[in-house]
Amino acid sequence: MLKPTERHEIEYILNLRPNFHRFDLQEAIRIQPFPDPIPLGGLDTGIWVANERLLPDKFTAAANVVPISPVDNRGGVYLYIGDGTLSPLTVGNTIAHEALFPLTWRRFLAGPTVDLESVTFSPILLDSARESSLPISLNVYRLKNDSNAQRKFGLLQTLSYSTGDANIPATFDLQHDRLALTGFLGVADNERRVGLSTPDFHSYGKVTQGIEPLAWPGDVDEVLEEFAATGELEPRVAGQGSTGLAAWVSVVLDPQEEFEIPISYVWHDPVRPDGTLRAYTGHLGRTRADNAVVWVAEQAYEDFGTEAATYRFWMQRIHDQHESQIAAGLTVDEINSASKAIF
Repeated sequence: MLKPTERHEIEYILNLRPNFHRFDLQEAIRIQPFPDPIPLGGLDTGIWVANERLLPDKFTAAANVVPISPVDNRGGVYLYIGDGTLSPLTVGNTIAHEALFPLTWRRFLAGPTVDLESVTFSPILLDSARESSLPISLNVYRLKNDSNAQRKFGLLQTLSYSTGDANIPATFDLQHDRLALTGFLGVADNERRVGLSTPDFHSYGKVTQGIEPLAWPGDVDEVLEEFAATGELEPRVAGQGSTGLAAWVSVVLDPQEEFEIPISYVWHDPVRPDGTLRAYTGHLGRTRADNAVVWVAEQAYEDFGTEAATYRFWMQRIHDQHESQIAAGLTVDEINSASKAIF
C-alpha cells in the first residue's frame, strides 16, 4: 500500500498532467533526484548518438543526463528572458524534480519574470505496441509571463552528432511540412539519423521559430551570444562541418499569459546489431532515412494547437495508466520498477 507521503507525492505528480496545474512550492515539492533514472525512448529503438555520447542500446537516454549541462559544450537547453539574458536549463537550476515512469517533471529557477516547467517522456503505452516502439522523446515546456508587462521569451535547444570517425562527418538537413520543422543529422551512406523537431507555429502571430545548422563546437558560443541578444537566430548556411544543430522558438507573451512549447528528440536506427529490423519499422509511413525520421517526428504533432494534439493524447493515456496502477495498490517505486521490466 502507498504510504501517506507517497500517496501525496503520486497524486501531486498526476495532478500536473496533462494540464500543468499551478502549485504551492512550500507545500508540494522537494528536490528529489530519482535514484534509478527513468529511460527515454520507446521499446527496441536502438542506439541514440547525441551530444557525442554513445548511450546504451537498451535505453536511449536517461533522466539524469537530460538536459546536458552546457559546460560540456556538447548540447543543452537555454531560455531567453530578454535584456540580453540567457539562462541554461541545468540540474543546478532545477528547483523541483519528480519522476513516474515514463514521465519526468521539472520546474526551473529561470528568472523573476518567468515561470517555467517541463515534462519529458516517450509514449510508452502499455496497450499500444505502435506508440511504445517509436524512437522519440518529448520535452514539453510550459512558460508563463510572471510579470506585469508584455515580454518576449525564447527556448533554444542544441544537439550534436558524432559518427565516431573524423573522416566521415555528419551533415545537416531540414524538412518543413504542414505539421513540423525537423532538423536532423546523419551520413549519406548510413540509415541512422538523429534530430530535433518542433511543431509548426505559423498560425500563432506572436511566435517565430527555426532550426539552424552548427559547426560543432566552433559555432556554439556565437549562436548563444546571438540568441541572448535577440531571442532569435538568423538563417545559417549548412557547411561540411555542420555536425550540430540548434532548434529555437520565441514567443511574445502578455502579462500572466502561458504558452506551451514541445520540442522532441527523434532518431532513426532501423536495424538491430543482429541484422533484423526493429519493431517500429513495421509502422513506418515512410522508409527512406531522411523521410523516416521526419515521419516519426510528425506522429507527436497531429492536431497540434488543440487539446487533441497527439502528444497531449499520449500524456492523457499515460495519466490513465498511472491511475490504474495506483488503484491496483502499486507504490511509486513499484510503478517505476514494474514499467521498466517491460524493456
